[in-house]
Amino acid sequence: MTTEFYVEGIDDIKYLTLNFCIDNNGKTTNVKIIADKTTIQDSSIINQIVNYRKGIEYYPDTKLKNNCHDQTFSFISKEFEKSSIAESDFYKLENFKNGNYKYYDINYKNTLITRTENFQIEETNGEVYKYKIEWPKPNQYVLTYLEVGKKEHEYLIGEKIYVEIIKQIDYQTYVYRSNLLDQTIITGIIIKDN
Repeated sequence: MTTEFYVEGIDDIKYLTLNFCIDNNGKTTNVKIIADKTTIQDSSIINQIVNYRKGIEYYPDTKLKNNCHDQTFSFISKEFEKSSIAESDFYKLENFKNGNYKYYDINYKNTLITRTENFQIEETNGEVYKYKIEWPKPNQYVLTYLEVGKKEHEYLIGEKIYVEIIKQIDYQTYVYRSNLLDQTIITGIIIKDN
């Protein structure tokens, strides 16, 4: 689970990951910060989110009850909210069409991305996801699932992730916004590794 907020005073993206438990009645209990998956330092933001998470209640028949879960909150620079690449700068994005990459995202720090003209392969802890990649515009690419690393993700085969590069930070780094199934919108940063 990831929730995004655009915030003033942040240069890039910071993360807060919480572990919370749901009791038999659907109430949230035992909210804890996962330190190694948290990069935000602002204690007022952290306290607000922890209190918000503590106040969430679910219906008693929720499938989440009697279990603990992780939730990551992303705090994204307000600058990225309406960012887009000008057509006159499209030529600067050619560098991103192939190579090795990694996610800046704290939840995917062990993911290795290999991109060629036609395919993107992502590997995390032995799980491999393979996509066909198409570039309708220099600042947009579409990833179509060809293979998934977990059996429970097989429903994604053939589905598309629409990605827009919304800001180039430097020659090796860009900010993207992705959309999967019109419901999972993620803003993140990808860094070229070579």
